Amino acid sequence: MNKKKLNLEILVAFAIVLLILLEGTLFYRLYDNLSWIDSFYFTTMTVVTVGLGDIAPADPVSRLFTSIYALVSIPTILFCLGLIIKRFLTHEIDHIENKVEKIINTEKEILDSEEKILTEEKKIDDLKKQ
Repeated sequence: MNKKKLNLEILVAFAIVLLILLEGTLFYRLYDNLSWIDSFYFTTMTVVTVGLGDIAPADPVSRLFTSIYALVSIPTILFCLGLIIKRFLTHEIDHIENKVEKIINTEKEILDSEEKILTEEKKIDDLKKQ
């Protein structure tokens, strides 16, 4: 896959994660009147499915938002994390493949050299026999 395309995917994945966190934080800050810290904390606890229970939605609208928010944000964040992990693994696999290719080429060069040496030794032996 094209490196620029993968980098764009990573950028979009990070942007989506940030937007999801911002959306939840803004809702809880504006609707439930939580502090910015508590809003971000509750949003984070929701999307990472920890749910410690120390902060809970205050009314039915907030509970409904939280339910829908969790159903949408959790799989979306998992998908984005999958893209990010894919990018880093792809980079590592490419790096390993390059090293393996260099090793194989080096081995081929060694085998070619050994074959040349054997051929030259055989020529010398043949010349000695004459």
